[in-house]
Amino acid sequence: LLAPEEIWQRWHSLSASAVAWSLDTLATADPARRGEPPEPPETWHSQALQMLCVAEILTRPEVAETYNCHDTPLRPFLRALCHGGLGHYYQLRNKPRAAVRFLEQGANGQAKWAHPAILLNLSAVHLRLKEPGKALSYLCQVVLALRSGTGPLCQASMAEVETALRAAGTAVSAVLGPPKEVAHQA
Repeated sequence: LLAPEEIWQRWHSLSASAVAWSLDTLATADPARRGEPPEPPETWHSQALQMLCVAEILTRPEVAETYNCHDTPLRPFLRALCHGGLGHYYQLRNKPRAAVRFLEQGANGQAKWAHPAILLNLSAVHLRLKEPGKALSYLCQVVLALRSGTGPLCQASMAEVETALRAAGTAVSAVLGPPKEVAHQA
């Protein structure tokens, strides 16, 4: 039998590797981006989806408990990144409703402070769904997350932050128009 520390280390390595490999594949595997002849996206999309599903399963509390990892602070972080990756996968597959579901789970997890890209993807998906009000809301959260992440490196006062947020909102509204409620037909 393995020591509990060894089991935890193997769970951590497998979960983190699955998330990192999947996100890297989604970001770089498109042959068109590398200037190569196109290949069916199912080839690299399915591999990324499989690894994201493995990571999603491993980071579930009941599964992590079998590895004695249910209470590690790393589990919710990896789970949130996994949901962000699944959201990006569905965004690439032109399935914005599924993308929103996973991206919102990622944004509500611990990854939103570590990776504002999840919030930025949420903004983009809401734009595709013609929901500019929600898109602007997430865009403002991105600005705040990035701003708070810079911490003492920036000496601007809160008044300057508020001014920047109003300017960003005005710019987005000028491009998109005022927020409108859109009735979706089923």
